[in-house]
Amino acid sequence: PPQCYNGVVQNQSAPRVYSPARMAPARVLLLGYLAVILVGTILLVLPVSQASGQWGRLIDMIFTATSAVCVTGLIVVDTPTHFSHFGHWVLILLVQIGGLGYMTAASLIFLALGRRMSFSDLLTLKQGLSAPNLGGVRNLLKLVVKTVLTVEAAGFILLLPVLIARDGVAKGVFSALFHSISAFNNAGFSLYSDSLESFRSNPYVVLVFSALIILGGIGFLVIYEVTTHKFRKLSLHTRLVFVTTAILLVAGMIGFWLLEGLEPGGAFNQLSAGEKFWSGLFASVTARTAGFSTIDYGGLHSATLIMTVILMVIGASPGGTGGGIKTTTFALTALASFSKLREKTRTVIFGRKLDATALITAFSLLFWATVVLAGGTTILMFIEHADPLALFFECASALGTVGLSMGITSSLSVAGKILIMLMMIIGRVGPITFGLAMFRGDEKGQVRYPIEEVLVG
Repeated sequence: PPQCYNGVVQNQSAPRVYSPARMAPARVLLLGYLAVILVGTILLVLPVSQASGQWGRLIDMIFTATSAVCVTGLIVVDTPTHFSHFGHWVLILLVQIGGLGYMTAASLIFLALGRRMSFSDLLTLKQGLSAPNLGGVRNLLKLVVKTVLTVEAAGFILLLPVLIARDGVAKGVFSALFHSISAFNNAGFSLYSDSLESFRSNPYVVLVFSALIILGGIGFLVIYEVTTHKFRKLSLHTRLVFVTTAILLVAGMIGFWLLEGLEPGGAFNQLSAGEKFWSGLFASVTARTAGFSTIDYGGLHSATLIMTVILMVIGASPGGTGGGIKTTTFALTALASFSKLREKTRTVIFGRKLDATALITAFSLLFWATVVLAGGTTILMFIEHADPLALFFECASALGTVGLSMGITSSLSVAGKILIMLMMIIGRVGPITFGLAMFRGDEKGQVRYPIEEVLVG
């Protein structure tokens, strides 16, 4: 029978024309990110973007553009000293586009120009925003704009007095803007060579950055629901995000205190009680895709680094500016696994039964993230001659789009940098979305097969 596409009947026997309008949303998202990375690389490599006034090294500028668009924060050159003021503006623009999402940024431009969004545009935007349905995409897009402008402006105002006092008026104003955008988008780029280590004992700065990071990573859908429902009749998704986020933050904070405080040579032993508290809190917050640091990760205990890897892989929540497999994926797989231990045939939380399709998706995402992390680490260990734990940490940071490092990023070979760039891109679009974009398949029809059991365990 003939197929109908965009209201036009298509003849099945006619050759199929593969155009951007018919691309799958996953492929549109991936190509969009790659296009922004390309433009960012061209701008960063220019002499005007370099503090030296010379042409930038191509591989380093590609890496930096990828890290900015993927809101990761891994760096191979020192951000404050290597780039000019123009280069810093390019970086923050790439971070803003990457944090919002390529399709979100493109949609805003189209709407500003008076262009109506097509059905395929809405499908791609729905996937980019992790919206539950097409009907709420436009409203969610409006909320994204309001949230970004409001939160980043608030962060800018709150950081302004501290950074002006530190850097002077001109530099302080730009630094407040730069760090507010970088923190809300969970990017981890900083205009200070030691990241935020000099603010370790400043509770005010730690709390402002923590608030920006959490608001950016919690997801626009959650913010939309809270602002419209005003904490009444919140969905299962929103409640699960809140509970999981709180548990991870507290568990991570306690873990840092114990692992680095009880060890005789621990990183927290030389800190005051106040510095221990704020460093533990911020380390737990930033490990979930933000990438800023108030401590030297190269000097942490191996157990602390493994705990950090777990937090980095879990990451932020769906529809936010952070990466990772997402808090809901972790929550669903954990709840289903505990239900199985109790020999329950269904998984229930907050009086609601979890959908089987959502559970399958969660386990699939966890599986593919594990495969990518294990495969990437194995290849990187083969390419590079460095501490295996540092290489594992680097791969987890890239896949989770976090940006934390044990200090080996700049010493990676060209092949190593290319591998880390690939993992950052996979982490930004998601392993499943990346796979759908790379391997396009058409389902010819639904065929029912007989069911047969397979022994497990």
